[in-house]
Amino acid sequence: MHIKLVVRDGSLREAMIDIQLPDTVGGDYLSKLKVKASRERERQTKARALSVQVHKLFNPLEEEVSCKKVAPEGMLIDIAHLIDSKSVEKYQNRYSTAAKQLKNCEVAISGPWPPYHFLPGKLRTVAGNS
Repeated sequence: MHIKLVVRDGSLREAMIDIQLPDTVGGDYLSKLKVKASRERERQTKARALSVQVHKLFNPLEEEVSCKKVAPEGMLIDIAHLIDSKSVEKYQNRYSTAAKQLKNCEVAISGPWPPYHFLPGKLRTVAGNS
């Protein structure tokens, strides 16, 4: 299954603003680098907290989470969940609960999908001359 959360939280507004690092070295560069790192940590902390909350709501066997910024002041958390094929309907029914509990988030669910995210690295192959 696949869940996409778009977070447009007013508390993240400042953390979502990009910091442009100057082309020169010195105190200005270091102070802006510090602010940039602080904002990145703040975004990661918020994304981690939301992914933990989603994990508790859906209780998957396994998950893969990615996070990226989206314009103008939002964050997209992309979550792939591995679930038992017998529990798809139960999983889909939890969507309405999740949409209510995850305030300031747009929640979209899709699937079921093949478990490509969860294949061991050595089994991922490209079709070719066999």
